[in-house]
Amino acid sequence: MMKKYLVLLIILWSGICFTATRAQSAGQKYLSEISQEMKVKWPKNRTINLVFHGHSVPSGYFVTPNVNKINSYPVVALKKIKEKFPYAVINSITTSIGGEHAEKGANRLKRDVLNHKPDVLFIDYALNDRSLGLTRAKKAWEKMITEAKKHTFTGDDGKKHKIKIVLMTPTPDLNEKILSDSSLLFQHATQIRQLAKKHKVGLFDSFGIFRNIARKKGPINSYMAQKNHINQKGHTAIGNAIATFFSPDIKGKKASIPTGGGLNVNVYPTPSKGMVTIERTTAAPLLLEIFDISGKLITEYNIEESKETLQLHKVLGTGVYVLKFSNSLGTQSKRFIIE
Repeated sequence: MMKKYLVLLIILWSGICFTATRAQSAGQKYLSEISQEMKVKWPKNRTINLVFHGHSVPSGYFVTPNVNKINSYPVVALKKIKEKFPYAVINSITTSIGGEHAEKGANRLKRDVLNHKPDVLFIDYALNDRSLGLTRAKKAWEKMITEAKKHTFTGDDGKKHKIKIVLMTPTPDLNEKILSDSSLLFQHATQIRQLAKKHKVGLFDSFGIFRNIARKKGPINSYMAQKNHINQKGHTAIGNAIATFFSPDIKGKKASIPTGGGLNVNVYPTPSKGMVTIERTTAAPLLLEIFDISGKLITEYNIEESKETLQLHKVLGTGVYVLKFSNSLGTQSKRFIIE
């Protein structure tokens, strides 16, 4: 029986690696062209616009109706990015509206968003999309992605530019258990990850960041201003992480899709009783997705430390699994057996 599992695993593993290599396009590599432009000095530089489209959270609502714009994640991100790029002229623009979901955001994208000439468009609607359901939300997100991808604008350098799109998974809501794989937010986060891969656009995993905090530190109440709004501490965590997508050390002007050549992850022991240690040699955090042999996504983790031990026996039974790791350097998949 184990031989049959291994044969199926090899087939599945190959498919996952091929799909992930083609589709992965988030992080520093995806925005490398923008990072290069941010390094240009006057008088050859041009204005770079970062536009954040979404609901109340990017708008800066903490405890409703108070709006703390100056400490919202779009402003936090701008501050951190400017520390890296002292010569860059960068605008952080929010086109978000409190209480809005993706359908309304899609309907006003052309009128209220594309006119700002976004070099990078961040889309953050999932928290409010639960009222729409997955099907309607997906249709609205794809409408925004399609419109933004085909749009070009003339920058203040007189040249034509295309938009880089970054899809954002939701920030938390204390009314849902953040570690539950059956929660509505988890389902919407999963769908957004799939959309990013399908359309080969960027992905920023806010939901994964807070799930990782919950796994390591317990309840995330100290990051929340109210049940469904993060506070300054939460906005700082998101803004600082967004800033890592822009790196002055990325070489070359052409954005590329990482192939996994720079990612080196060690997993041991395997076979295992369920405890697994993960070590990496790169500094960038990892997204770990765990699949069963049928290709079904079972769960996911954010790996922030260079060496972490996970108790997978708490969420997985005996069997053969595929562990898929990804970050800005690419992807890597490994088989893992629990006895």
